[in-house]
Amino acid sequence: MAISAGRLRNLMTVREPVRDQFGKRVSATEVCKLWMSIDPLRGKEMMEGLHVEPILTHRGRSRYQPGIKHSMELVDSDGEVYQIAAVVPDNKRRELTFTLAQAEGA
Repeated sequence: MAISAGRLRNLMTVREPVRDQFGKRVSATEVCKLWMSIDPLRGKEMMEGLHVEPILTHRGRSRYQPGIKHSMELVDSDGEVYQIAAVVPDNKRRELTFTLAQAEGA
């Protein structure tokens, strides 16, 4: 079943991080803009020694857009940045389901 237009209330910018030769992020290139539904999940952070890993914080849905990868990020109209943990198309390639982790300090 297709997503109704009324559910797609969040205009998100899809960006691909640009990294230098050492793997450090230096900027991001805008890929496209998507209308999405974004819903919060219950989450927390797990700690392994001194390493902190974010747990998924949001789930999103949008109409199908080819080329979106889990290495990209989403930015909402308020400037909140969400890292794409996974992006999964449905069987008929009509919509995408995202799992997202809200970026800290972004």
